[in-house]
Amino acid sequence: PEYFRQFRGVLGDPEVIDAIPVTKTQQIPLRCLNISPSTQGQNAEALDVFFLQTGIGDPIDNPQAVPVRNWAIPIAGDLLTLQHNHSLQESRAEEGTPWCRLQGLVSIMGLFHLKMACADTVWRIFIHPKPARVDSNPTSLMAHISQMRPKETGKIETKPGFRRMHKVIQHIGIASRLDLWRLEAKKTSPQNSTLENFADSETNLEGLCTPLNVNDLMKSAINNMKMLLYNSNIFCFMKRLRMP
Repeated sequence: PEYFRQFRGVLGDPEVIDAIPVTKTQQIPLRCLNISPSTQGQNAEALDVFFLQTGIGDPIDNPQAVPVRNWAIPIAGDLLTLQHNHSLQESRAEEGTPWCRLQGLVSIMGLFHLKMACADTVWRIFIHPKPARVDSNPTSLMAHISQMRPKETGKIETKPGFRRMHKVIQHIGIASRLDLWRLEAKKTSPQNSTLENFADSETNLEGLCTPLNVNDLMKSAINNMKMLLYNSNIFCFMKRLRMP
């Protein structure tokens, strides 16, 4: 409701729960390469040039190279790049030195591709299985989709694509959070059967947050989200890389 928008400017920063420490890192700009890393060999060629520019390598081959030793080398990219890196490590598993085995390479997905993997995992777990689409379950994800996108249920059940699934997760997430606020507001008073009725009470910010246990709600939601992301990303990441 419009009434609650007046508190937007005084909300402040979110509470820090599990912060990642800020550290200063050294960055070395690299030259552009005329290489299309679409195959495993071309991807390996690009890595060799990058390592040569940064001055790291095997001192046996290049005495001026800085040895990696036990350090890890994070490689960010899309899922195809990560597949190529994994294949390279498998093909060089019998090499004699850690550098030749590319032992230090650690594959990292970009944030956009991580979001794609999460959306795909939500579809595989909560929509694609037939038991998840039974009409008798009013709390299922497909039950909410049938209300918000009634003309797209067939497409979403079969092959929705990332953009459509992204919108579904975003819109249903917003509606679910608003409904959660409605249920919590109703606990404070039976008259608050809707958010509009709760807004008519003209409560202040302190009265809005204190009785609703907002911190407990947010911590519970974050913990549930962490568990879902952990389990779903492992499932999707292992499947995409075709690892045993």
